[in-house]
Amino acid sequence: MNYRRSYFIISCLAFGFAFLYIPILSMWCFSFNASKLVTVWDSANSPTLKWYYSLIHNDEILDAAWISLKSR
Repeated sequence: MNYRRSYFIISCLAFGFAFLYIPILSMWCFSFNASKLVTVWDSANSPTLKWYYSLIHNDEILDAAWISLKSR
């Protein structure tokens, strides 16, 4: 009986982590796409770091990140 319960708990944890982390991993993979459309992979220019370059050079996002990381 304990084995059934432990298999159930392990499978629930596995499905829960998959539910949380699969969307994050898929977004990370698509972040290297040069196309503005998510469904179209620009094979001529991808993979690229274009979106990460834009993120680093956006002052408003950097200011918001700094405010979030600042300790009191």
